[in-house]
Amino acid sequence: MRLWMFHTRHPQLVRFRRARAPVGCIAEYLKAVHAEGILRGYAFDAGKIARGGRGKTIAATRGQLDIEPHPLFHIVPGGVEDWEKGAGAARGDRVP
Repeated sequence: MRLWMFHTRHPQLVRFRRARAPVGCIAEYLKAVHAEGILRGYAFDAGKIARGGRGKTIAATRGQLDIEPHPLFHIVPGGVEDWEKGAGAARGDRVP
């Protein structure tokens, strides 16, 4: 059984599925995560990141960027994404 198969339906992947080149966007996202990891002393294998397009950004709401800043995202109006864990609490919704 391949563990990566379980991650293909992760709710956060919706932002990449909306892109013209989803694999390229994921690769660009991971490259920035890799660069940040290096600065923090982590040892990620960058060789596992697919080659992606350069310079493309994807839309992320202001609310989402407040909790998840990333150089791949460009700002659009809105709150925290619905798929974000605890999004209701971040938006101020009542959580039972």
